Amino acid sequence: SPAAPATPAPAPARRFLSSDQLAAARGILAALEKKDLGKIFAAPVNQLIYSDYAQFVKEPMDLGTVKFKLAQYPDAAAFAGDVRRVFDNCVAYNGRKGLPMDQKSVAKLARSLKASFQRLFAKSAALSPPVSIESAWGAEPSALTPA
Repeated sequence: SPAAPATPAPAPARRFLSSDQLAAARGILAALEKKDLGKIFAAPVNQLIYSDYAQFVKEPMDLGTVKFKLAQYPDAAAFAGDVRRVFDNCVAYNGRKGLPMDQKSVAKLARSLKASFQRLFAKSAALSPPVSIESAWGAEPSALTPA
């Protein structure tokens, strides 16, 4: 008799940020938005104006897009990666040698906002749970005990 067709394994359940993590992420974004007085990081870079932007930035990101994607992030690390990318992209584009002072000051603001983000993210218990010794050392508990 022919074998019964294999039943496909159920797709793993997609995990998203918890409600506590979403609230913490929204709070961090609101704090960053308050510091971004010129709303420089609120929307995608206008590449019609900055036509060479794609030469320096391969993965554009802005805080408005991060806010839009909040419910889609699989974990806090993905959220943090996108926020850091916003500021890293700005420094990559505006922090180059030989640019006018106004662009250099935008890069300086990006560095400052990234540092603020790093502090807020690290202080958030919902987003940055305490690190265990095992994960900090990248080892299993048994590997940490003396032989």
